[in-house]
Amino acid sequence: MKYLYFVCLGVLLPFCGFPQENRQDYNFTNVGMTFLSVVTDARAGGMGELGVATSPDNYSHQQNPAKYVFSDLKTVGKGGINVFYMPWLRRLVDDMNIAGASGYYKVNSEQSVSFSFRYFSMGDLQETDDNLQALGERSPYEMVMDVAYARRLGRNFSMSMTFRYGVSNVVKKYRRAHIIAADLGGYYSKALRLGKNSGLFALGFALSNVGNKIKYGTDDRLFLLAELKLGSNLEVRIQNLHRFSIGMEGGKYLVSLREDDHTNTVLQCIGASFESGEIKRLFWKIGGEYVFNEILAFRTGYFHEGKSGLQREYATFGAGIRFMRIHLDASYLVSMMSGNHPLDNSLHLSAGIAF
Repeated sequence: MKYLYFVCLGVLLPFCGFPQENRQDYNFTNVGMTFLSVVTDARAGGMGELGVATSPDNYSHQQNPAKYVFSDLKTVGKGGINVFYMPWLRRLVDDMNIAGASGYYKVNSEQSVSFSFRYFSMGDLQETDDNLQALGERSPYEMVMDVAYARRLGRNFSMSMTFRYGVSNVVKKYRRAHIIAADLGGYYSKALRLGKNSGLFALGFALSNVGNKIKYGTDDRLFLLAELKLGSNLEVRIQNLHRFSIGMEGGKYLVSLREDDHTNTVLQCIGASFESGEIKRLFWKIGGEYVFNEILAFRTGYFHEGKSGLQREYATFGAGIRFMRIHLDASYLVSMMSGNHPLDNSLHLSAGIAF
């Protein structure tokens, strides 16, 4: 059991609060596969991790596939393939990373399909016996594959469903854990006229990672870190040369911190996350983007969780370039918390090609 403890500690660390003066430490000890909630694409990563209501892009699959239905064929294309890579917790270790690929295809103006594959490598783990004698190294990992279908339900509204299968292989002495989960997304987009300029106003939501409990062979089972996010975004285009956007997003993890939640059902746990004392555990994001001639993009954002949440606070910066149908994006995270936070100086790298 001690092996499982150390591995889970490394997985949960990015989502744990680091106590500061006048702060209480709130940690999720009843969840697993938390990397599912990590934003992997560099465009969102540069805008404070906004994603549910921003304009459609090549990376829309992870946060809200419903956006693909409204994608612009001139920029996003009819389909595409993307890859991403994130060195993970580089302040603590040098061999953990999250990598993967995604793809999409716009069937017609009414429908789209998309998929993704994500792999979380936890590096090399030194195993020992009860006498602390070395038993060798192994490389625990977690991976997920998912597919999504989106459909327009009106002139300005679309919805999507995502189905997910995942494997968690963290400790040799325990069996692999398997999960099946689903996401639900919605996107509303309305074109505007702002004087001589055109604009776009959008609203979006995403209910993510609702699925079965994770069982490694222990009596208690862990929950997936389900979450609900709501967002809005305003985009202004000036002379078809300059494009500005600003957005806000709020969210809540649908897992409570009650000690007895290990034995509750998934629906009981989600319901408990809205009870008094739990309803305040919210996070919010704000971000903006400037795009010049659909070639160069510059981004910034801010992510914040209050004292009753996981207490993460960080600023983000990013940039991107598009040449023909090829796009390259990068973003950088700077922690706003005192001390050496493990997420400080995190890097996102994404690239792809549209067709």
